[in-house]
Amino acid sequence: MTTDDDFDTNVALSLFTKDNVFQLLIEYCKLWFSLHYPGTNYLTPKEVEQTKRSLDDAFFLFCAIKEVFDDLPEDVRELVRNSPIPVLDDDYPCLAITIRALHLVPLALLNSSPAVHHPQKCSAGNTAIQIVSRERTLLRSDIERYCHHNIDIVEFAVNVWAVDQNQAQRIMSKAWQLDKQWLGVYSRARREAELHEPFRKLTSDLLKRVAQELKCSSTQFVEGIWDQKGNKSLEECQLGKRPDMLKFFGILPKLPTWATVLTVYEFKRSKSLLEAILEEDENPKATRSAPDTHAASSKSTGDSKSRPRAPKAQPSRSARIASLPVHLDDAPKQELKSLKRLSDGEESEPESKPESKRRRLMQSDLQTASYALECLGSTSRYFTVCLVIFNFEITILYFDRILALRVARFNFKDEPAKLALALYGLNTCDRRQAGFDPHLRAWPASFPPNPKLVEAIEQPVAKLEGSYFEIEGFSGQDDSEKAIHCFRVYSVISQPRDLIGRATGVYQVKKAFANKKYSRDHHVLKVSWPLRTRPSEVEFVRHLRSALPSALHVHLPTLEFYATFTAQELDLPWTRLDLGFTDDNYHERVLRAFCSRFCKPLWEADSVEEFKQIWLDCLECHHAAWKQGKVLHRDLSENNLMFYRDPNGDVKGVLNDWDMASYIDENGLTIRSGAHHRTGTLPFMATDLLTSEGGQEHYFRHELESFVYLLVWAALHYDLQNQEREDPKPKVADWNGPTNDISASVKNNFFSMPNYAEDVYKQARPEWADVIREWVEPLRDLFDDARYAARKVKKPEDKAKYDYATYNGILTFETFTTKIGVTPRDWEKLSL
Repeated sequence: MTTDDDFDTNVALSLFTKDNVFQLLIEYCKLWFSLHYPGTNYLTPKEVEQTKRSLDDAFFLFCAIKEVFDDLPEDVRELVRNSPIPVLDDDYPCLAITIRALHLVPLALLNSSPAVHHPQKCSAGNTAIQIVSRERTLLRSDIERYCHHNIDIVEFAVNVWAVDQNQAQRIMSKAWQLDKQWLGVYSRARREAELHEPFRKLTSDLLKRVAQELKCSSTQFVEGIWDQKGNKSLEECQLGKRPDMLKFFGILPKLPTWATVLTVYEFKRSKSLLEAILEEDENPKATRSAPDTHAASSKSTGDSKSRPRAPKAQPSRSARIASLPVHLDDAPKQELKSLKRLSDGEESEPESKPESKRRRLMQSDLQTASYALECLGSTSRYFTVCLVIFNFEITILYFDRILALRVARFNFKDEPAKLALALYGLNTCDRRQAGFDPHLRAWPASFPPNPKLVEAIEQPVAKLEGSYFEIEGFSGQDDSEKAIHCFRVYSVISQPRDLIGRATGVYQVKKAFANKKYSRDHHVLKVSWPLRTRPSEVEFVRHLRSALPSALHVHLPTLEFYATFTAQELDLPWTRLDLGFTDDNYHERVLRAFCSRFCKPLWEADSVEEFKQIWLDCLECHHAAWKQGKVLHRDLSENNLMFYRDPNGDVKGVLNDWDMASYIDENGLTIRSGAHHRTGTLPFMATDLLTSEGGQEHYFRHELESFVYLLVWAALHYDLQNQEREDPKPKVADWNGPTNDISASVKNNFFSMPNYAEDVYKQARPEWADVIREWVEPLRDLFDDARYAARKVKKPEDKAKYDYATYNGILTFETFTTKIGVTPRDWEKLSL
């Protein structure tokens, strides 16, 4: 399925008037001149940024409706065909039209429309398009570095799906024949949707013959296919993703969800000339699957060492693109596929290998990865496998939280044995071999058997609520003995939205005991995949409980249960493959589970006064952790400042989520733990950290800045009477991006531009007026004064002596609390 799965095509078509397309070309040319020939026209840097964002959306729209190009009005098609458009770079041609020379729109025309035009003005659709576009950008940064290519299909089937080695060799050694009738129907298909039925018929027939050859019953192969021809999304998917075809584990459920999807089939039609060039660069012939010769001792190859050298140098991508016809009319009569221009991704690990040297993933890989993200994020699944079928070429992709595998591409028409092996593996794997979490069950093994759930126990969990986690680990402070702990899930607090990374899932649970009884209190179970080099949250909480006065312990998470598993202990399939790990393509992650007291979010406080008390509890706990515990939290956000009520009904603020914290040395500088990326939640991150490239030291004053943003955010968005959090107000919407630089720029304006600050205050809810006047305004003045003083330091010798950690003492915990008229509590005395 192409990218038109992400929004309503009819809405998009309505945008493609001649005027809209013409305006897009004008804006594109203006942007190109501003970037490459400064002074040619008069776009300011801000206008350039706005135009970029507008064009990102517009390019995505063009990319998304490429399948219905023939349905566009004739005057629009003529304009698109005959308008030469310059190229921003080699990787992302606009509208798949690339030119040899810049036959540009006349310069007079470039100045005809000074305003930035947004060609698509549909409401919810735009938001979905922007989110999906950004998601795929982030997926590229998540996956590309950790993707291991050219995996041998036999090794993959044996180690991922647990296919017997002898059976795999037997399947590979047989000369299979595909059904000629359906092969012909497949070959003649003109649209992607027309590929589905013949492919299903071909594979069903082939799978039956595999069963006959191996003398096993074909009745065990349940089709379980959900095929909506890419025209329908699964209802729980907020972004409206429309997969081509899904195979479910077992029979097709009455209400299909991503939770029990076994695999995703993604179909692509014939390549265009341009796409063939781009794909060839990304997947050189030398990296395609070797001839069909497999031995029992064959090893998968995860590095470039096994690739034969190309017989002769090939022209560069840019040279071959430049050789394409200027106009569509001059090109071969094939469908052209445009690639959307991607925005910058978020910073993660330091780049030890230039991106240009790394093998790029294709758009179809990223689209499939977005479906894998749904499969893994819908429960606590470990891994999933997807298939991309491009005409007769099949690519098998594996995704988990640590890395990705890309099986060597094969042509199923020429090599049907490989298709037979893949089908057999997919249809014989059990739920664990399909990547489903063995710790997550519909009914716990420690409970008496439930006759109503006999079949469900062997199936993947379709819904988290009401299911059970059974995990072997340690209880509280006791490391002496492991035991299996059982938790019943009552609600999902948050689900992961990253693929390779921490992928944190948070669940509201109760402890379940063997007698089918449950704990009175609710708890929170957090499941995540952090880097192994990072100290665990349990370590930080234990350390702080030993270092801080006992009166502060009520403001820290409790330790109810924890467990850690390595990839080897979880028996992830790639641990049995020879992948050739390097520092660039692999970073070890572990699965961690941590259970603590259940707390409520800030917006569920009963009043503004209660909120202020919670905020102060967390502020003082945070300061004590830094000063006495030598720990800096580094991830302050509205989701990490929480509260509970003690037996008297009084609120107790709790500073949660210490898993991104760092120890600090005697100079107050953070001690690196192997995680070199910036941490934080965008609207609440200090501006210094957003604009730096990772070299900025994370000071305590940056945390104080986050506390200010939390106050402002609450005053604008928290309806405490109804215990609801409202959508971001317009004046602070850009605090959440779309880029780090924009977030930093707007938040800097809050401190440096009184008019902007006043506009922000006007959007605050009335009941928060005292917080704005008594806390936010004085703190804003404090930060503005501190920054102004720092800017006045000009001489190098003065800068060398200047204390940037506190702005020479202007911005400290003491000056911060003085500004709001609060005297910090004596926690040592309160602990007596």
